[in-house]
Amino acid sequence: MPEGGLRRESHVLPDDGRLDDAERCRVPVEHGTSHAVFVGADVAAGTAGDPGLPVPPRFFTSAGELPACGHGTVAAPAWPARRTGGEGRRSFRLRASGRDFDGWTVRAGARVTTSFDPGPVRLPAPHRSSSSQSSTSQPSSGSGWT
Repeated sequence: MPEGGLRRESHVLPDDGRLDDAERCRVPVEHGTSHAVFVGADVAAGTAGDPGLPVPPRFFTSAGELPACGHGTVAAPAWPARRTGGEGRRSFRLRASGRDFDGWTVRAGARVTTSFDPGPVRLPAPHRSSSSQSSTSQPSSGSGWT
């Protein structure tokens, strides 16, 4: 393990079906990362044909599988782009947390940039604290949104 604890970077591996979930949970521990991301073998090899097909990565910590992971979501498509080489832009569709995200990687030399469109973001309506009696739409001094 690195000095000072876990690294926050993602450890990305091809998902070839050889590891069960318990073994997947050991991968972050063995590599000193907080989590591991498993991507389809065709994606890992850079041979995923149709960029419109969702790529369902799986995210694991030492405690179990996560439904989603921010670092892992960015690392999953960047990893094969880095491994397979070739300059330029490459599109992909990523499935995480039951949603599909359109995205792209751009490789320029050794640098790979990953971006994706998160789609519409729905925010819950703000809740007023029970102590606030203000009738204005903005929090007043001393009271606020909770």
